[in-house]
Amino acid sequence: MRPESVLFVDDNELLRSVMRRFFAKEFEHVVAVGTGSEAMKQIREKFYHIVILDKKLPDIDGLDVLEYIRGKSPHSRVVMITSNVDENVRQEALEKGAFEFFEKPFDIDKLKTALRGMRVFKSLQARIDEKHEGIISNFSDSGVLVTTDAVFECGSTVDILLHISDNKNISLKGRVVRTADSSCSPSKSPLSDDDMKYAFGMQLVDPPSDYLSFVDSLMF
Repeated sequence: MRPESVLFVDDNELLRSVMRRFFAKEFEHVVAVGTGSEAMKQIREKFYHIVILDKKLPDIDGLDVLEYIRGKSPHSRVVMITSNVDENVRQEALEKGAFEFFEKPFDIDKLKTALRGMRVFKSLQARIDEKHEGIISNFSDSGVLVTTDAVFECGSTVDILLHISDNKNISLKGRVVRTADSSCSPSKSPLSDDDMKYAFGMQLVDPPSDYLSFVDSLMF
């Protein structure tokens, strides 16, 4: 069983009950609430590694709750769900820091895949394209989030030397798929400083086996 804490926010009582039981099989601590104000109260009182958040809540818009979570608990990973998908809403949610966005009724296997990608243990130093310093977080089998001092455009191919320990580095290659100022990034590293002003998400290309083994070893 994974040690992460999960908060599920949806006003549908039946769905809350079903998802609470589902998450309880895989995670140690699971809480399900029905309103935005209850969700915000939970965020104030406890750190949740993962938040599953409905866009349409009876008291507060889910996007406003998302902004609150990003401000109060920037290292929580938020997945938005909604029954009324609008591409502008999806884009707004991602820009405000949502890790993923699913339409109801969502595919439980796809949701589980997204949750498996939310394993963040620590932030590590990296050398980017042999000339830029960076910090990597949001490790997953297929992608990483990088905070750095350099601007990279979407579609750029990037080489990264990830510093695992004093005697171990891992070489990675990937394509930039999302960019953002690090101040509004969903996962700004606690190690970043004022010189590291930019962030980008990178989709890895054929990650090596030693990197995949490293990711498998990560725990919150």
